[in-house]
Amino acid sequence: MDPVNRILQLQLKKHDDCLIKESEDFELIKKYVEVKGSVVELLDVMLEEISPQTLTLAKGIGSSLDVNSVLLTMKMFHELQSLPLIKEQKLDDDCERGRNKAYQVLVALIEYKAIDIKDETKLMKRAEEQSCEEALNSCKECSHSIEIHYEEDGAKPIIARIHFPFKAKLREVATELVRWNINRDSMDDKQRALVDLMPALRKDVLHQTKLKETKVMKPFLAYSTVRSRLLMLLTIILNIFVLFVYTVPDKEMGSNRVFLPNFPFWFYIVFYILGAAHLFMSFWIVVEYFLINWPHFKLPGFVYSLRAEIDKVIHKDKGGSTYKAPQLTCIDVGIFSVSTIYMVLFLICSILSLAFRGYFYCFCLLFIIVNNDILKRVLRSVTKNGMSLFWLSVLGVIVLFIYAVISFAFLQNNYVETDDAALYCANLGQCMYSVLRYGLTDNLGILIPFERDGSAPNFTAGVFIARLIFDISFFIIVTTIGLNIVFGIIVDTFTELREERNKIETDQKSKCFICDVPSYDFDRRAKGFSKHIKNDHNMWNYVYYSLYLDSIDIGDHNAIQKYVYELMLENNTRFFPQEEARCLINEEDSVDKIDELEEKVEEILRYFREKEHKKSLSVKRQEQNKWEEEVLKGQSSSYTTS
Repeated sequence: MDPVNRILQLQLKKHDDCLIKESEDFELIKKYVEVKGSVVELLDVMLEEISPQTLTLAKGIGSSLDVNSVLLTMKMFHELQSLPLIKEQKLDDDCERGRNKAYQVLVALIEYKAIDIKDETKLMKRAEEQSCEEALNSCKECSHSIEIHYEEDGAKPIIARIHFPFKAKLREVATELVRWNINRDSMDDKQRALVDLMPALRKDVLHQTKLKETKVMKPFLAYSTVRSRLLMLLTIILNIFVLFVYTVPDKEMGSNRVFLPNFPFWFYIVFYILGAAHLFMSFWIVVEYFLINWPHFKLPGFVYSLRAEIDKVIHKDKGGSTYKAPQLTCIDVGIFSVSTIYMVLFLICSILSLAFRGYFYCFCLLFIIVNNDILKRVLRSVTKNGMSLFWLSVLGVIVLFIYAVISFAFLQNNYVETDDAALYCANLGQCMYSVLRYGLTDNLGILIPFERDGSAPNFTAGVFIARLIFDISFFIIVTTIGLNIVFGIIVDTFTELREERNKIETDQKSKCFICDVPSYDFDRRAKGFSKHIKNDHNMWNYVYYSLYLDSIDIGDHNAIQKYVYELMLENNTRFFPQEEARCLINEEDSVDKIDELEEKVEEILRYFREKEHKKSLSVKRQEQNKWEEEVLKGQSSSYTTS
């Protein structure tokens, strides 16, 4: 390791010399970047966990590596990265990569317990001693870690821990959509669903990064939540004014014509100022909605299916169609979805409200649904089974049409204006209107009189039995059964959505999404479930890792990166840890070592017990022999005396 340490110990005295293009120091700095970058990359490759022998190798590296030189090298890369000439010569990426690789080397050595720094807190203290805490913080901000199930042909599989840098972040809206809509039926289903979602999430991250890197878009998209709440507050204020300030003009009293309301003169100024602000904010929010979701807009599914069928017919003689309909995901947005249509209508209502003195601001209050999860579920309870409700409505209209035809044929003379209702049946269309109008809102049978003048006729069995059948059947079929079926579908769907959400919440709290190991195992045998899903098996870090692999050349992939990249291309989930985690494996190893130590101690104790037993037997045997000798001597002396 001496050559490595010597290279790492080389330090530049003045980075500002890079500002002078004519200076020969730039070539020197360029060589520094190349050589030091190669050294830290070599160390990173050597510490790559691809076999059980990596731990031994890491301890050997850590025992002789100059850690302070690695920190100073990381600091050098960080300072060079921000210099204008470095950026102009496109060396800033090399500096950033070298800085991150140096950080990864230090973190790997800490995890292997190969250096005297035990954790990242002590690493920060060491960095402060070397005045490179700024570089260390920059690395920590963009650093992520995951665990990979790695196996080679003929080798024992291992759980490898990987550290990698990635700056971009997923939108909170996208993560929430995935969290609550991804398939959680089994561990394989969860892993498969996450891999299937990676292309869409990758597209989202790249699009959001591109927007943020645009100077115009960065301030335009900032503080989105604040703007949404401000727009909602502005909508509420305008509607409060509408509620308490508007009055009916004197000339319109008693008429049913559409009119523009009266309000005090002072409110004209307030109304147009607030209305203009509302229109501006509405336009901003709607444009932002389309900009953010642009990569995810999709046509209705039947359009893609129709195109696939047409393409199949066109290419029938050319070996078949090559067109594949795009796979719709939970983060995709339909062009004709409820949210898209509402955003457009919201802007239209804001424009019309300003033109017609605020009549349409009441519709803008529905914007409260956008940021309210409970109201979204209520809306979903209606839209989820939309087709069922649609066909049930069609059936209801058919049934009502049957009753309208019966009314037109037999009860046309009884459809008259009364104190309770205005029934019309001069033609079938009027009969249909009357049945629809009063059949769904009231008891139609009670509203239809027996006589045109409203008097009670003499009882006639045929007439009264026919009316009895008509009225009761209408009440049972339409009012009782039909409407209750509609309400039942909506209530059952809402209950189903609530149970589904509770099930997802339970799954999130009780199992790791990646490895499917129960949470109590981590609470009992490791450092806790929350730390595990945040640091070890963070599902979003696996998405970031796929993006990180895309950002580097295939030729620069190391063994693990190549292994994961090839599996991802095949949509294979074999690289995910399955019912295993490194922290639990270490715990199992510790338990095994304790058991082994107990066996050795027991064996040693058994040896000493046997030795002590043999010693005691030997002493007893000696005492027995001594006693026998004394007895024999006593007997021989007695014989001699006699």
